[in-house]
Amino acid sequence: MAKEKKLSVFVFFIFLFLMHITASASETSFGPLSFEPPDNWSCAANSNGYRCLENISGEKRTSILYIIFKPRTPNESLDTIKDYLSRPRVLNEGDTKTPSQVIEVNRETINGIVWVKAIHFGSENFNSYTHYYATIAGGSSILVEFLIKKSTYQKYLPIFNNAISTLKLNVAQTTEDLSAPAIKLGDITVADGIQTINKKIEIFGYKLSKFVLYMGAGIVIILVLLIFTACGCSLSPSKSKKK
Repeated sequence: MAKEKKLSVFVFFIFLFLMHITASASETSFGPLSFEPPDNWSCAANSNGYRCLENISGEKRTSILYIIFKPRTPNESLDTIKDYLSRPRVLNEGDTKTPSQVIEVNRETINGIVWVKAIHFGSENFNSYTHYYATIAGGSSILVEFLIKKSTYQKYLPIFNNAISTLKLNVAQTTEDLSAPAIKLGDITVADGIQTINKKIEIFGYKLSKFVLYMGAGIVIILVLLIFTACGCSLSPSKSKKK
């Protein structure tokens, strides 16, 4: 009975450990930033940071995610970022200049980090919403930008909100950061992705993510331990009794 209790405790701690590494495996690091991309999305490096796209084929994408890093300048602060994002952006189409509609601008704290959040309509593309999340940390200005076409806004909004809720910084945000690095969105140019970030491991010709590998190994370990418990077998070699 004592052996079975010890084995049950061991299985429990193995389960907790696997849950921890599984959560870590689903979280992707992007330089000073880490978060969990939406399911079935891939992110690739570009000249300014990263671009994330949904893995779909045969249909036109209606949403995109950008992560952009810029060196902080002495005059930048969360206040100047908020001031900049509070002003409409102007899209030019021929001789027509169309200002964006500013829907919301405020500060939001996510996992202990203060961000400036802004929502515009028609700021990056006509007939599209853009959600901006900007902050400063470790000498860098960080911008997370979601573009969603109006026709699919209600579909992708909860998906993006879930991803935003996992935002974390790999560097500390200090009090100085909060009163110091605005992101000049008009200067941002996004190049095509070059380096794929979501790496997969190939086994027997199949490409598997770390998440799948960890979960598979964990399930096998737990099943083996449960079988040993059910049959009353011992994991340690038995000692023969001396006659």
